[in-house]
Amino acid sequence: MKPVKKTEKVLARFDIEVNDQQDRAVLDKLLDAQARRKITGAALSVFDVFRKMIRSRMIQIMAATIIIGIGFFSVYEWGERDAIVSKPIPQEVKSPADLTTLGALRFAFCQGGMEKVEQMCDQAISMSGPRPAEISRWDCF
Repeated sequence: MKPVKKTEKVLARFDIEVNDQQDRAVLDKLLDAQARRKITGAALSVFDVFRKMIRSRMIQIMAATIIIGIGFFSVYEWGERDAIVSKPIPQEVKSPADLTTLGALRFAFCQGGMEKVEQMCDQAISMSGPRPAEISRWDCF
């Protein structure tokens, strides 16, 4: 059923008489209440409005977020962002494969950028020596 039909069906159950006297009585009561309200002042004081705002979930969540953020940033130590603390790369490496691991290349990049990475790769190649252009399977046995 549509809402209009439902409303009409519900109102049909009640015996409501509409006349000018009842309308005038309701209007007089409303005007009297309005006049009393103007004399007494606003229905809600500032404190009531503030109390309703504090009860709002959104305000509570925002306040909690601000408090947590202030606590986090007061504990967090601000330092230089460029200073990356890492383990130094040992100067003597056992094999060229150790120079080309992901960790070694990352540390080299942190210390000197791409120039240091290229230097480590060149060092690994020079330590392993020259390689032949072609290799046969008989050379491996």
